[in-house]
Amino acid sequence: MARAHPCRPPPFPPLLLLLLRPRFFSANIPGMTRKRKEKDYERLVDLEKPYKKMMALKDLLLKEPENVLSLAELDRCRSPSRDRFRSIIVKHPGFFKLYKDEDQNLWCGFQPHAQLLVEREQALRRRYESISVQNLRKLLMMSVNRRLRVPKIAQLRKDLGFPVDFHSRLVYSYPQYFRVVEEPKCNGNEDGPLLELTSWDPSLAITSLEVRARERGELNSEGEPMFKMCVSQSLKLSEKQQEGMARFQERPFISPYADTKDFNANTLEFEKRQVALVHEILSMTLEKKILFDYLTHFRKEYRLPQNLLAMVIRHHSIFYVSRKGGRFVVFLKEAYDGTNLVHKNEWILLKEEYAGLMDGKKPPRSEENRFIERSTCLHKNNNNVATTGVLSDEDEGAELHALVGLLKNIKEEDVDHH
Repeated sequence: MARAHPCRPPPFPPLLLLLLRPRFFSANIPGMTRKRKEKDYERLVDLEKPYKKMMALKDLLLKEPENVLSLAELDRCRSPSRDRFRSIIVKHPGFFKLYKDEDQNLWCGFQPHAQLLVEREQALRRRYESISVQNLRKLLMMSVNRRLRVPKIAQLRKDLGFPVDFHSRLVYSYPQYFRVVEEPKCNGNEDGPLLELTSWDPSLAITSLEVRARERGELNSEGEPMFKMCVSQSLKLSEKQQEGMARFQERPFISPYADTKDFNANTLEFEKRQVALVHEILSMTLEKKILFDYLTHFRKEYRLPQNLLAMVIRHHSIFYVSRKGGRFVVFLKEAYDGTNLVHKNEWILLKEEYAGLMDGKKPPRSEENRFIERSTCLHKNNNNVATTGVLSDEDEGAELHALVGLLKNIKEEDVDHH
């Protein structure tokens, strides 16, 4: 048995190291405490994880001409997480279907009802184009110089419902609104072309907050819009905190679409404008939530504070920040009733149908499921794409048993050879 070095301190037990590790963010950011966690939003984050994995495989299949992909090709697409894709196929039999070609290679495609939903999504995206153009114009109108980097906008693409090729389809289809500017590279410049607004529309320079406040008469003493405060029932506000919220509502309202180049950013009035800007971006998203990282990329263009996270958390009656999974997600609280959105658009209804297929009953582990994990290793170097056919229910078991037997014979031959 090896003896410890006399000059070296004994190693800490793993459990002790776990207890001594620093508390991530909770001690550094005011308001980020366990007491302020709200279960409904945390549950939404948990439900989103398996859904995103299924959608990642769906998007991968949509890039193929016939919406099918061999398991060997699937391995090469994302080699670090190839086992994850195989498990998705097995876990969601209501969404994905296995196919077999003449050479006994397995392919992955959509179930018929899943294919119908995919086609509905594509049709919805085409119908949604006018709203996408409007939201893209509003994003540019809120920026300081009426221009944004295309790669930064691309990060918001899924949240805003933009098409994959928005930078080519929308921009060049609507030259009356947009123009691409190639900025000469120099020290300090960011990468990517700039998207510039070519015309200003005052009818779009009205926030959703203003529209809602005027419809419901939620105005302060100066006739300006008030934010809807959604205070958690588990959080008891002191009298001082309630007075602070009332003073915030009475501050002058500076529209996110106003020209603020000459404004002092270190004022309480400007902070209210920053809160309104984050509120407006969240209002434009399909699910009224967004990854916090995406907001930080627009600090300069939208004149957001350097400590943006602290500002968002400080206004916890308007926003909720979840830190599950190591990435912060910001929710617009007024848009939710428990775990459900108050107003569901067509995208949300479609997502619920996708989730319905995802929640289908998981089949018992069979030879087919075990074969998925081994067949790719056998055929991963086969690049020939053959005509695909669906595995019928009648001969599926016999075919798979034969292929598993073939694998066993190959393994025995390998052992004898070695």
